[in-house]
Amino acid sequence: MNKTTLFSFLVFIFTFLTLTISSLSSSEYKYGYIDETGKVVIDIQFDQAYDFKDGIAPVYKDGKWGWIDKKGKYVLKPEYEDIIEINYKDLFAAVKQNEKWGIIDDEGKFLVNTQYEYLELFDNIKDKFLVKINKK
Repeated sequence: MNKTTLFSFLVFIFTFLTLTISSLSSSEYKYGYIDETGKVVIDIQFDQAYDFKDGIAPVYKDGKWGWIDKKGKYVLKPEYEDIIEINYKDLFAAVKQNEKWGIIDDEGKFLVNTQYEYLELFDNIKDKFLVKINKK
């Protein structure tokens, strides 16, 4: 095999693998939940889905994040760009909408309006947050 043929073959293999891998991206898959017998208990409908903690789980659907309970009912409808658990037992979270962070309660009502460019929960202080607004 000469160098030109080998080079063409390698380009073909690289292109084939790139197309194959990109066609298997996570956006091609949907997620749901099954029980221990394999029976689907929450329809396979989510672009991403994670484990349940204290009875709720974060799910990603149509480009937005929300939370569901173990019956598949939305605790928080998927309408947030990002969502971070703050305290599942009190069911409130930091959420991102329109590139700004705020804090919501378990019904999706804002406790702190989305106004911060950055919001972080302190590990050892339950009710204090590090925030950034207007690049300050």
